[in-house]
Amino acid sequence: MNNFPYKLLYAREQISARVREMGKEIDKWCKDVQNETKKDVLAVPLLQGGIFIFADLIREIDSSIEFAMAATTAYQIGDNGLPSARNVEVSIDDVSPKDRSVLIIDDICDSGRTLKAVCSAVREKGARDVRSAVLIKRNIPEVADNFTPDYIGFHHAGTEWFVGYGLDDDANRYRNLPYVGMVRP
Repeated sequence: MNNFPYKLLYAREQISARVREMGKEIDKWCKDVQNETKKDVLAVPLLQGGIFIFADLIREIDSSIEFAMAATTAYQIGDNGLPSARNVEVSIDDVSPKDRSVLIIDDICDSGRTLKAVCSAVREKGARDVRSAVLIKRNIPEVADNFTPDYIGFHHAGTEWFVGYGLDDDANRYRNLPYVGMVRP
C-alpha cells in the first residue's frame, strides 16, 4: 500500500459495512416494488467503475434482482478542473426499463450531471421509478444543480482524485484495489 501515490480514505472493512447497510435500505424498496408490481427491480451498473459496488451491493439485497449492463459517456475535465459530463448517452443491454423500477449504481457522484442524465434517460425509456446508489457522493458547493443519489455510501468534501474499488487514476489503473485512496498531489 505504501508504494502507491495515494492516502487511504476508506478501508475495505468500512466499505463492506456501509455497502451492507445500503443493501438493507434498498431491500426495503425492492420488497415494496415486488408487492406493488409483481416484478423485480432492474439493477443497472454504470460501466466501468460501477461494477465493483454493484457486485457487492446486489449480494446484500435479499430480494430477487434482475440486472443489465449500461454504458455511458466518459468524464472529461471541465474548465474549472472538476470532472464534468459531456453529451451523455445511455445504452442498456437487452432489457427494457419500460414499466420497471430501476436502480442505477455507480462508483462516484461528483456534480451528478452524468447520473442525473442517466436517470432521466431511463425515465424517458418508460421506467416507472428510477433510483440511484453510489459509493461516494462528492459534495461540491460550487455546482448549482448538484444531483443527490437516493442511496449514498460515503459523503466527501473536496476535489481530490480517488483510486480503488472501481475508481481509476485517470489512466485506467488501480480500479481493482479493494479500498479507496486519495491520490496525493
